[in-house]
Amino acid sequence: MKLRLILVLLLFPAAVHAQAPVAEELVQVHNVSNPQMNSIATPFAGSLAFNTTDATLYIFDGVNWIALSESGLTSVETKTASYTLTLADNNKIIEFNTAANVTCTIPAGLPPGFQVSITQLGTGRVEFVGGATVRNAYNAFRTARRYSKAGVEIASTGEAIISGDVAK
Repeated sequence: MKLRLILVLLLFPAAVHAQAPVAEELVQVHNVSNPQMNSIATPFAGSLAFNTTDATLYIFDGVNWIALSESGLTSVETKTASYTLTLADNNKIIEFNTAANVTCTIPAGLPPGFQVSITQLGTGRVEFVGGATVRNAYNAFRTARRYSKAGVEIASTGEAIISGDVAK
């Protein structure tokens, strides 16, 4: 019997392939806007939502909505003007490439654990301001010079902590 099964599998490999699912067989994740997702009263850990505001799939870890990256790689975005961070910027690298000084606004309400890496590629410095309380050990809230790197992390207190190549 085993020999027959092996012969069938060897002689008819086309019969042993998986069929592509049809649309009705796929699991559909609820589509929500950013305000709708953030207003869900008590989501369960493991809940999934497709955020239509930033076209990203999120999972709720029991405390925060966490963006799931398709590739697992950190994405890099370039900005040439002042910019306000959003939840979709979590775990990204944002490069400011401009000759003029710009402002990176850190709004209140970003969840604890939110992190973003900021790079000053141009000669214009990046100043960190916010609706959130912005902190740095040395009261330095601007990138130091061209090619500086700075990190923004939202602490458990909701405060934005700035680290890296920063100056007054």
